[in-house]
Order: sequence, then C-alpha cells, then structure tokens
Amino acid sequence: MLNKIKKIISTNFFFFILLTVIVFCIYGKSINYELIDFDDTKLISGNINFISDIKNLPKIFFMDCYYNNDSTGVYYRPILSLSFFIEALLFGNNSKIFHLTNIILFILSLFFMYVFLSKLKLNNTISKFLIVLLAVHPALTSVCVWISGRNDSLLAIFSLLAFISFYEYINKNKIIYFLLTICFFTLALFTKESAVVILLIMSILFLYSTNKLNIRKLITIYLLLLFIVFVFFVVRSFFVANNNFYFDINNNLALLKKMIFGIIISVNKLFIPNYIPIMFTDYIPNTLEITNSIIFFCFVFFIYYIKFIDRKFIILGLSIFILYLLPGFLGLHFLFHRLLIPSLGLIIIVGLLIQKIMEKFLFTKKYFIFAFFVLFFAFYYASYLQAAKYSNNEEFSINAYNDEPKYHDFIRDMGYLFAKKTDYDKALEFMLLAEKYSPGNHLVDIAIVLCYQKRFDEAEEILKKSVEINNDKYLIYANLSLIYEEKQDYKKSLEYAQKAYNLNPYDIDICVNLARKYLLNEKYQEAIDVYLDLLKIKRNEPGYYYSIGVLYDKMGDKQKSLEFAEKAVQIDQNNQKYKQFLLKLLNN
Repeated sequence: MLNKIKKIISTNFFFFILLTVIVFCIYGKSINYELIDFDDTKLISGNINFISDIKNLPKIFFMDCYYNNDSTGVYYRPILSLSFFIEALLFGNNSKIFHLTNIILFILSLFFMYVFLSKLKLNNTISKFLIVLLAVHPALTSVCVWISGRNDSLLAIFSLLAFISFYEYINKNKIIYFLLTICFFTLALFTKESAVVILLIMSILFLYSTNKLNIRKLITIYLLLLFIVFVFFVVRSFFVANNNFYFDINNNLALLKKMIFGIIISVNKLFIPNYIPIMFTDYIPNTLEITNSIIFFCFVFFIYYIKFIDRKFIILGLSIFILYLLPGFLGLHFLFHRLLIPSLGLIIIVGLLIQKIMEKFLFTKKYFIFAFFVLFFAFYYASYLQAAKYSNNEEFSINAYNDEPKYHDFIRDMGYLFAKKTDYDKALEFMLLAEKYSPGNHLVDIAIVLCYQKRFDEAEEILKKSVEINNDKYLIYANLSLIYEEKQDYKKSLEYAQKAYNLNPYDIDICVNLARKYLLNEKYQEAIDVYLDLLKIKRNEPGYYYSIGVLYDKMGDKQKSLEFAEKAVQIDQNNQKYKQFLLKLLNN
C-alpha cells in the first residue's frame, strides 16, 4: 500500500495537481482583482469593443498589441492579443476570466519547466522541489496577478515546448517532433521577439545531446527556423516602429552597463527577494548586490573549473538565464515578470549542485529539506503580500509611485488618485510633474484636471496645441468634446465626439460620449444605434438599456421604451432610477 502511494505521488499528474493547488492558494484571490490602468485597460477593457468582434481577429497580426495600426507602436505581440481576443469573444469584458487565465498559464509554464528538466535527466524530486519554490517566488508574482504580465508565461510555454520538441527530434529523429519544433518556435516568436534566442539554446542542446541527426537534417531545420525569423521581422517592421524598440542600442557602452547592472539586480532578486518593486528604471545596484553577484558568478566559475557538476549544464543554464534576460534591458524599465524563463537557467545549475552535494554527503539531505520548507513559507507569505499590490488601481498606483517616484506614468496615476478625491490642486501638481519628466505626453492629463477645476479655456488651449505632438488624438478630441458640452456648444461638441469616434470606434467611453452628444443634439436614432452596438459587446449592461429606453421615450415610441426600460430593471432590480423611469412609463 505504501509503495502504491509513493508511486502515485511520484507521477507527473500528481505534481501538476499539487502545483495547481499551491498556486491557487496564493493567487486565487486575484480572480477578484480589478483591471489596472498600467496596460490592462489599454489591452482589454479600453478596447473591449475591438477584441469582442470576430471580424477584427485577422487585424491583430497587422498592428501593435495596443491595437494601433499607424506604425507608431513599439510592441508587436499578436499571440498575446489573440489570447485576449479568445477570452473576450467567449466571455465578454469579464475581468475574472482574464485573471483566471493568467493563473492557468503560469501553472502550465512551471509544469513545462519541470517536463524540460526531466528530459535533461535531472533528478525529478529535486526538480519538483525547485519548481514549487518558483511557484511561490515573490519575484514572479506579477506573472500571475498582472494580466499584461501573461506575455512571459505564454513565451515560456511555447519556448519550453519548442525545446522539448527539438530535444526529442535530435534524439529520436521523428518527423512529428520536427513539425512541432517549427510550430512552437513560430508561436514563441509571434509572442515576443526575444524568442530568437531559442535558436542559440537549441544549438547548445544539440551539441550536448546523444543525437541521431546528421548535419544535413540539422541544417534543414535551422534554415527553416531562420526563414521564419526573417519573415517575422519583415512583417513586424511594417506595423511597429523598430527604431523606438531598439532606441538604446546606439549607445553601446550605456547599454552594456545597463545589462551588467540588470543581471546583477536580477540575480539578487531571485536568490534574495527581500523586496520586489513593481519595476525598476534605475539600473544601479548597491554594494551588497554587487558583492553577492560577484560571489555567485565566481562560485559558478569555480564549480565549472573543478568539474564539480557537468559543464554542459552550467553553460546551458547560464545561456538560458542571460539570453532570455538581456532583451528586457533594451527598454526604459525592467518588469519582474521577465524573470520567469531566466529563472529556469538558475534552477538547472542549482538543481544539479544540490544533487551532487547530496550524492557526496548523504547527511545534507535533511538540511536541504529543512531549507526548502523555510524558503517555501517565507516566499509564500511574501508573494501573498506582493499580490495585493495589484488588487486595484489605487493600491497599484501608490505602490508603483513609491517604487519609482520619477516615472512619469506613475506620477500621472497619482494625479488621478488626487483628482478622484477632488483635490484638484494636488492632482494638477502631479500632472505638471509628469509632463516635466516626459514632455508632450501628459498635456491631455493636465487639460483634464483643468476641466475639473472649470478652467475650460485653458484646457481647450492646451488640447489644441497638443494635437500635433500627441499620438492619442482621439483622447484630445474626446476631451474637447466634453469642454464644448460644458460651454453648451452642442454642435461643436458633437463634431469632436465624432472625430474621436472615427479615430477609435472601439473605445467604450468614446462610444458612450458620442451617444450622449447625439442626445444633446436631438439625434435620437443615431444615439440608439450607438447603444445597440454597445449591447452587442456588453449584453447585460443595464445602463445601455435604460439609455435606449429614454431615447425611445423622447421619440414617442412608448412600446419600445417600455421594452428596454423593463430589461434595465430586470438586470438591476435595485436601481431606483431605472424603477422610477419604468413606473413613469407605466403610469402614462
């Protein structure tokens, strides 16, 4: 009986279930988290009309991940966009589904790490222990709880499946693994550009495998993969601004310094995660971090030199760690979800090191088990607290600003927090500071706060000046529309609302604003048409039914007005406004 239990526990299926339970225990609460304004709203709720329309599905391969098709974007991520499309098509604007998917993808990425380690013939028990530690590691919290962080879990899944397929191909020489390698590599590449490093890691896998491939077959698969890379970058060049993505590469010394310091910080955060910020833009490690990293790399060099563990695994581990890490330093800031795949490289080295020590010194086994449980509970608690930073906009904005008080987007978010509390003077102070750190990017935010202060003429002047330098012209037009509404110039207000809609017909706020402007201009049928389009996307939004009911009432169509008013009350039975409107219709 005992042997049977041990056999069950040792199976991969049991480990997958265990991994799932552990991850849900920490991050299950994130299913109820909000979408935060740091990319989530741009990728999902702000464009829910777009990603909920099946006709738009092919378009995601011809624009950047923020759904811009004017070649001003930076990030080409069609597989990420596809994942959001599938969820929106099936479940609409349901934040719970997006968060649940993030958790599932995180679990899959960890499980495929374990499968890859088992292919490399690493000790399965040690691999499982280390993967469990990764599951609760606070540096990887954002992969799970920040919806936009799923890009790296997707990249990890496809990269690992590409490695596994290639490893099987070079050892078994079967066409199915050849095809799977091509498929998963392509998916990884269209998930994120950094997947090109798969080619280098595949080379290391080939060199250190007891392969059954001849050189001709190896050259064939590499030529095909290189052709896919060529096609990808040609396609990408048409839809995003390549020069912006690699803006830092011209200053080679600065870039090299940033990469070295970034590696130092990353090593420290993986081994000693005493505090994990939302992100970092200041690539300057402290003395202790530099010392720790020097000790780590000297130690790795030492065990390589004395051949304490197989050298090929040290090279493979460092290659995965560094090659996947370096592209993350090309941008202005570093986000910690990018540590997901690099952490695999360190696990390979640490796992083999533990295995070798336990083989040589049997008594150390109990100490490693003790260390595992100490780290597990420490990481678990830290990750549980770290996850709370992403629970809502206010919590995220405060923590992000405390971590990076000079980053313009976080300064802007603090401005909106003060605006929400009606402290408009403080809000304006933050918006002006954000504009100082990033000139030209926060004029619209300044104008919005000026509108809150009823300083409409100043806001109008700023918005009109910013048209030429701001890419988000639809936001400028939408705010000008609101200003002219306040000035009771409804005709001009509608004109700008239509301009905003023409530039971005998928933004819900833009659509609702346009419907309101049609109402103010007594164009009731046009307003109804806008709301009916919105209902195709958000079928159970009572406010839309109520608004359509009001519009039909103004048009004198009592029957249709009743129909939509009843639907609004049916969905939200506690809303007194809806009930009073329905009662008025019934009494007339």
